[in-house]
Amino acid sequence: MAGDPAAAFRCCVVTELSDASEAQLACCFDDQKVAAQLQDDRIVCQAPPAETLFTDAERQGVHLRVTAAAAAGEQDGSRVLHEETLDRAAFQERAGLLSSTKDGSGEDGIAGAAPPPPAAEQSALRRRYSALKPFVIISLSYLLFTTTDGAVRMVVLLHAYQKGFTAMEVAIMFSFYELAGVVTNLAAGMMGARWGIKSTLLTGLTLQLVGIGMLFGWQDSWSKTEAIIYVTATQLMCGIAKDLTKLGGKTVTKLVTPDEKKSSLFRLVSLITGWKNSLKGAGYFLGAATVGVNYYMSLGILIGLILAAMPWAAVGLSNQLGRARKENVTFSQLFKNKPNINILSLSRVFLFGARDLWFEVPLPFFLRSPDSGIGWSRSLTGMFLAVWIIVYGQMQSWTPQLVLGPLRQSPPTKWVATLWAGILTVIPLSLGVVMLAGDTFGPGVPPGPAVTAITVVLYAFCLVFAVNSAIHSYLVVAYAEGDKVAQTVGVYYASNAVGRLVGTLASGALYSYVGDSIVDGFGACLLVSVGFCAVSTVVDLFLQEDHTGSGHRLGVLGACLPGGKGGKQGAGEAAGLPSADDLEVVAAGPDAKDGDGKPFLAQFPCVRELDASEAAGDGWSEAWLLELPQALPALESLRLGRLQRLTSAGAAALARLQHLHRLDLSGAVLYDGAAARLAALAPSLRALSLRECCSLSDGGLAALLAGLPGLEEADLSLCSRLGDATLAQLGAGCGRLAKLDLTGCERFSEAGLRQLARAPVRTLLVSACAQLTDSCLAAIGGGMPRLACLGLFESGEEVTDEGLAHLAALSSSLTALDLGYSCWSHTAVGLAALLEKLPGLALLNVGGCEGATDAVVGTLAQHCQQLTMLDISESQRVTVAGVSQLGKLPRLLELNLGWNIRLRDEWLQGLPPSLTRLDLSFCGEVTDRALAHLTSLPALASLTLRKCGRVTDEGLRMLASGCPNLSHLDLSHCQHVTSTAALRALRALASLVLVDCTRAQHPPCMALLAALPAMRRLELSGKRVDDGCMEALSHVSQLTSLVLTSCPRVTDRGLLALGRAAALRHLAVESCPQLSAAALAVLRRRLPLLRLDRPRGRAAAHPILEY
Repeated sequence: MAGDPAAAFRCCVVTELSDASEAQLACCFDDQKVAAQLQDDRIVCQAPPAETLFTDAERQGVHLRVTAAAAAGEQDGSRVLHEETLDRAAFQERAGLLSSTKDGSGEDGIAGAAPPPPAAEQSALRRRYSALKPFVIISLSYLLFTTTDGAVRMVVLLHAYQKGFTAMEVAIMFSFYELAGVVTNLAAGMMGARWGIKSTLLTGLTLQLVGIGMLFGWQDSWSKTEAIIYVTATQLMCGIAKDLTKLGGKTVTKLVTPDEKKSSLFRLVSLITGWKNSLKGAGYFLGAATVGVNYYMSLGILIGLILAAMPWAAVGLSNQLGRARKENVTFSQLFKNKPNINILSLSRVFLFGARDLWFEVPLPFFLRSPDSGIGWSRSLTGMFLAVWIIVYGQMQSWTPQLVLGPLRQSPPTKWVATLWAGILTVIPLSLGVVMLAGDTFGPGVPPGPAVTAITVVLYAFCLVFAVNSAIHSYLVVAYAEGDKVAQTVGVYYASNAVGRLVGTLASGALYSYVGDSIVDGFGACLLVSVGFCAVSTVVDLFLQEDHTGSGHRLGVLGACLPGGKGGKQGAGEAAGLPSADDLEVVAAGPDAKDGDGKPFLAQFPCVRELDASEAAGDGWSEAWLLELPQALPALESLRLGRLQRLTSAGAAALARLQHLHRLDLSGAVLYDGAAARLAALAPSLRALSLRECCSLSDGGLAALLAGLPGLEEADLSLCSRLGDATLAQLGAGCGRLAKLDLTGCERFSEAGLRQLARAPVRTLLVSACAQLTDSCLAAIGGGMPRLACLGLFESGEEVTDEGLAHLAALSSSLTALDLGYSCWSHTAVGLAALLEKLPGLALLNVGGCEGATDAVVGTLAQHCQQLTMLDISESQRVTVAGVSQLGKLPRLLELNLGWNIRLRDEWLQGLPPSLTRLDLSFCGEVTDRALAHLTSLPALASLTLRKCGRVTDEGLRMLASGCPNLSHLDLSHCQHVTSTAALRALRALASLVLVDCTRAQHPPCMALLAALPAMRRLELSGKRVDDGCMEALSHVSQLTSLVLTSCPRVTDRGLLALGRAAALRHLAVESCPQLSAAALAVLRRRLPLLRLDRPRGRAAAHPILEY
């Protein structure tokens, strides 16, 4: 079809073209320009025949550019909507894709988001292979070369120092290495644009062989002048080789990344740059280690590494890769770049000059020098520098997480670059001041403080410089024009070499000739470095923002409330929040209208439950509440959200819901007048939540509750103005009240509790009520004989043993008691005396209690034989003697031993075999031996090992063999767990938590989960979770629920891969800045039964028991 001149060609998808009806659209295939038109949200055109574009059998691709002009013929006013490079397979697939997607499968609204039709799968695979093949070959060749580049630098430097050359003389040797970079980068850019990346890569590898080979000829009999001239010539060859090879490594990322995927480009550039620097650090170590053994052996090893890379580059790359297609590039055109390229290049001069002013020559000389320096050996010096380079490279690889995570800016802009350049200025300044003004450095001073100061500053510089360098590397590739990327990168790195040259020469002069000692010279290098950083910061301010791309995403900002069909997009949707049109209203506001102007909710007249808690924000309007009684006449349960204001009119509308049984107004802005209207719900309302309705007064609450005599459940927690009047009204007028939550209410007193005692309350939660006293517990114990559940979590700072004794009056009814972190004035004697008189307890929390001791545990083990749930977490006075007595509890099902930092493996011997749930969170001393003890618990179904950092894969294997019924496992922050393979034997495992379990967060581990037949729920969080993990999870066919929190490397591509997980029903996403609203909407269309949830956060302090 591609050969048909009239073939309909799908160019791209656009969402920001608001003036499409007036715009003149055009598509340029290299130099061939054709008219285009807008169909729905995609631009299509009549593609030229493939034969006219792919005239050369070796041609790698054709450049596609889509533009829009305000009026016909006004080329100056045109703007670029889309750019990309297509190979022949991709061109043919795109030409045939439009007709294949008109059935609706391709209406997703994201370019490349729809799965390819079966007929196009082979061409899609060929396209991906043809794009990735040069990327893999060039990247591997580049990384191998970089190892030799770092090693050669260290071999020459240490060999020269051993022969007695000064810092200035070594700087001269390296000067032509850097000078070569200036000229070579310019020439390489022109060569790459004219003759392709393959030519530059092979030339670079060959010259590296020549340069290393020449070093074999360095003779000990030569004079210093002869040696300097000769070694400078070898470094000239190596310098030329480095910049020719680097051109391909950086350019290929642009050629394989679509222009609309700017964040993907940022990650790819950062990854290549970071691993390049890490392997250069490995080269430092290799050079230092081998030259210490034998100079010639080290050179032979390096030649072998280069020879290993050359065959792949020679046979695996196209001659056309990276060529400019419009015209031949001349030397004068190298400098005709966008202004941003020139500004970045100038900033790069000072940025790299600031680094090399003190790192390349002064630092190793200072570390080696026994006179006023540190006096380290060659191997130790090389190792120190190598580790720094490796860490620097890895930090650069993770720059997207540093920038996209903390700064929430995707992709980086000039302001991000300016910020980090400014931070960099402070770091060398601190070391320079310490070196010149203090007494940490100098002859006769112990080296320890000096080494510490250098190390701290060096690694701080490492982190911030890595961020700066990666941001610059991204910006230059992003700003580059598609068919000029090779020459643009060449010009940019030529300025990079200028900075290194200036820094190297200046550092040699400053170190050798400033002051009376090398300390003065080193300090001078640092202060001049500060000046270079400051200039780079100022230069970055002159960058001009480029708004022609896909724009910036700022991550998840909050909930949204857009209009309905045909309405405007909400702020939350733009920020990446899920959009939904179901009855758990998130992004489709409850006041939305359908196509006929009728209330959206009226389409569901039989709905019984409605959750509108997420539809909050500045756009909130209660107008839809006025229509709610007519739209949903059968509604029984309604939940509104925080910060939603409910006026008298809205409350009166709610009062007309004749079948409403449950109303949740948690966090709503509600005043006394409006609350009084809700009393009309009396005939039907059974449960009311006014949690955190701080605007209601004590009198207003009492007046409302007076009109609701049938109320059975009331949540009045965090109502800060609630007092005794409210409790009195509940006791007098709510004769059916069974459950009351007063958590965080601190204005009621003993008098109010005595009035409340008239109601038949069976569950009372008074957690976080610090005002409770012994007399308050007397009112509860003596006046509420039917009380079955009492929550005192973090309450009663002044409660003593006398107060606890009053609760013994509830011995015949009380089955659940929460004393976690409460009653701070009690003793172990008083707590034990109480537990002796509560034999009917089934749920008990004494975690964090001052009185929780071995004796107390022994008492409850003897007298509370009905216990099914026990929490003794963070009970530092409990030892192995107390825990060992828990085996006497025959019915115990749930046990929380978390936060007991002294807990050891042997403590877990003899636990009751009835246990089904065990929490060992933050028990850092637990090892694999503890998991071996747990194999004696055959009924164990849930195990939490959060922050048990000494647990390994071997322990999990033992656990899997002995606990076959385990269905939930939390391995959060278990850094020594490296694989999920050990879990294969857990055939019943249905839920797995891998929050920041970084070493097990990679695609092979995710793929192994497919072997667990019961796996239903997975929770992931961490910087290692990426699109590859999502691709692997898409094949876990049984997965129904997935939680992604703080996964900055997961992009839309990875999210859309989940479309193959047909069983997925629940997805919760939070703090994943690379995910867009459009991708979430696409996923919802592919998986119609998918529900987009919010992650359930872990509260820092809350009642442990669920009543």
